[in-house]
Amino acid sequence: MAGLAAAMVGCGLLPAPAGPTPTLAATPTPTPVPTPRLLLLGVPAGSALGASLVDWAGQRGWLTDAFEAGQAGLEAGLTQPGLQAVVSLGWSAGLQSAFSGPLIVVDAPDATIGPRLSVVGEPGARHDQVGFLAGVLAGLVSGTERVALLTETGGAHESIYQAAFDHGLRYGCPRCALIRLAAAQASAQAVAGEGADAAFAVPGPAAAAALVPLAEAGLWVVWSGSEPAPLPETRLAGEIRMLPEALAAPALTALLDGQPGTAWPYSVESRSIAVGSLNSEALSPGRELRLQQAWEGLASGELQIGVDPLTGAES
Repeated sequence: MAGLAAAMVGCGLLPAPAGPTPTLAATPTPTPVPTPRLLLLGVPAGSALGASLVDWAGQRGWLTDAFEAGQAGLEAGLTQPGLQAVVSLGWSAGLQSAFSGPLIVVDAPDATIGPRLSVVGEPGARHDQVGFLAGVLAGLVSGTERVALLTETGGAHESIYQAAFDHGLRYGCPRCALIRLAAAQASAQAVAGEGADAAFAVPGPAAAAALVPLAEAGLWVVWSGSEPAPLPETRLAGEIRMLPEALAAPALTALLDGQPGTAWPYSVESRSIAVGSLNSEALSPGRELRLQQAWEGLASGELQIGVDPLTGAES
């Protein structure tokens, strides 16, 4: 029978047995690669820091997401697809454990450096350099050679600021007298009664409120703080500013290049402490040049302030 069937197939009387049906391999659909993203936590969109980081990301073809600081902002930010790095202004609880990639923390003295975490600004900022330059500037703008230093503003590092300001004042105006007044007692009448025509307040919560009445009374005011001077521009002699935007992007680039986390403190040497908003009515070109020379001397190491940067003690 088997031979008969084979003969019938060969003669075309029966169909040939069906073989296995070939299976066409499906063309795999490529999984879309999300665009890399940078997460900003607590960084004001209109700030110089925010603008510098948006520009940094844009140059690399990255997107930028900005959320408020805190747990809610952190949780929302971490859900963004393609997240590659985080920059946080201040410290957020759980941040380091929630994100294992490159992390930059700005102005958070309590943050701990890790293999993938760098700190920018604080701790380690050169408050002595800020105080010294403020003293130089105040001395250069004083016409009466009497300068007021407002203390007890509620800020940190007060002893460092006071000592460094004293040294800077003597550098900028060797004959100037320094008048120390607690911010709460430094009324315009009290300061004017001491013959001072220029003033600086140790950076702190009470600094702006103490300086505004002096500026309104016609004194030249030197400002240093985390925000631009909230003072009448016509009486602002100039500012000594700490610039996180000068450090955050380089710190982030270093982590992405595989370097371990480290500290990036504010300093003249890194150009993250700068003089700005100089008032030509307060400072002649020659005196402005002297201020610039003081800044350059600190940057090069040729000019020594003479105080311990950690304690303010004479060195």
